[in-house]
Amino acid sequence: MDMNSRLRNWILAIAISAFALFGQYGDIPSSALRFYIDGMTAEMVGDFDRAMGSYLIADSYAPDHPDIMLTIAELYQQNGDADQAFAWFERLVKLDSENVAYRKGAAESARGARKPEVALEHLRWLVKNGKADYPTRFRYVTSLLSAGKERDAIKELNAIAKEFPESPDPHGFLGNIYIGRGDYNRAINSFERALELDPTYSRAFIGLSAAHEARGEIEIARQYQRVYIESNPFDLEAQRRFIWQLIDEGEFEEAFEIAADYVEHAEDDLFIFRQTAFLAYSFEHYEEAVDYFERYIEKNPLDQDARLYLGRAFFELGEHQRAIEQYRIILEDERSAEVLIDIALAYSAANMPDSAIAVIESAREEYPETAAVVFYEAVIYSRSKDYETAVLRYSTALELEPENPRAMFGLGDALERMGERDSAIAIFRVIAELLPGDALTANYLGYLLVEEGIELDFADSLISLAIKQEPENAAFIDSYGWLLYKRGEFERALEKLLLAEKLSDPNDPVILEHIGVVLEETGDLVGAKDYYKRALELDPEMETSIQRLKELKHE
Repeated sequence: MDMNSRLRNWILAIAISAFALFGQYGDIPSSALRFYIDGMTAEMVGDFDRAMGSYLIADSYAPDHPDIMLTIAELYQQNGDADQAFAWFERLVKLDSENVAYRKGAAESARGARKPEVALEHLRWLVKNGKADYPTRFRYVTSLLSAGKERDAIKELNAIAKEFPESPDPHGFLGNIYIGRGDYNRAINSFERALELDPTYSRAFIGLSAAHEARGEIEIARQYQRVYIESNPFDLEAQRRFIWQLIDEGEFEEAFEIAADYVEHAEDDLFIFRQTAFLAYSFEHYEEAVDYFERYIEKNPLDQDARLYLGRAFFELGEHQRAIEQYRIILEDERSAEVLIDIALAYSAANMPDSAIAVIESAREEYPETAAVVFYEAVIYSRSKDYETAVLRYSTALELEPENPRAMFGLGDALERMGERDSAIAIFRVIAELLPGDALTANYLGYLLVEEGIELDFADSLISLAIKQEPENAAFIDSYGWLLYKRGEFERALEKLLLAEKLSDPNDPVILEHIGVVLEETGDLVGAKDYYKRALELDPEMETSIQRLKELKHE
């Protein structure tokens, strides 16, 4: 005999002696008692199969003994065998139809055994005979609804509300029934009554949200949803539904705020995790986007779209080498024009012009008819200060897309930097007609007219339009300051240019040079020299600053 068997027998002997001494279960015949106690000891150590076997043997020695039968019924119910539990509880009810425990057990097991009509019969008996406790009353309501007896359910809920006047539950239940019936006014009244009784009754907020949404009162519905989510931060399913509703309605910023909290508690929900990362990127929260994308990609490394935007987030943060690493991983799997453009731009931003040009030229060989490739090839040549090649590439891009305003803008900019200002002005006049309200185009055209000293009133209107749209744009304010200088309004010009310097972050050498010119014009030569030197520290090729410093040495 092993140690476990000896221990069982020892426990069994003690139990039999105790029952005999205190008279407990004294009406169970001794032939059955031994097996009944054996079942109890087996249950204590978690051996449910042995326990059930022992109880069934005990039942065979003492048929229809209620204690044995109730134990068997409850054990079947505990183990999820609703059909067997129901059969035993039904036998118990036949033995004693007035027993509340038997009726409750029969009702509960009947529901599990998918016998709703029988469950309803037992629950109705409990309610009519005043034997139903508070939870049983609601199980009765649920059974009535399952049986399609909606009016009886409403009647019972109203009765519960009268008997328990301080409870919000019947009102919340009524609200849900009214929503199902399309009676949204009554639903709202019921939920509001529930909140009067308990202002923290969270289910009422969900109900009010559903009722108001059904009436087309979306903003009110969302307010109730927000209250519910704030008071139930761990109801992840409700948060998930709300996130999707907000995304569907275009409320992306609020969707991001809720999703950011949601994913911290549901990291395995990769779909929402992915959406959160993209939302962070779209709102220019690049550090957060990097965090979300990296955590997401760790679990789903084959999602190349997510990796692409991880690279772009690194790019926006100025971490160009880390961006290049992500783009390389993507290109190892599959080459595309989009990724080749991105890696070329990253090389260019990382001051690796040769690598940038090599990549973008290989992209043009692979995708010669893709306008975006040709356009960004022009951009990269322009950034490398090869403006002649940039002009050729922008022209090719415009052959592919004749009214591409970005290609026109790039062409005008490259022409201006080559010194072909008349051609640049002509290009920007065309863009201004295509995009009459575009602030960047208005400012650039206005600035070029100022530089040429022509059409200053027209230039004033253009630059003013740009500033109206972006009143704290340092470049636009610099343009207006330079216009004032050209008009001879030196004090006002200096005021505007100093404001532009204050707004620029980092400092712009063009703005610093303009301030130097105005200071020199007003006789502040020391200040002018200082600003020319600061401009050259940022860009050693500022020709006006170089020339003016040379001349000021002799004065």
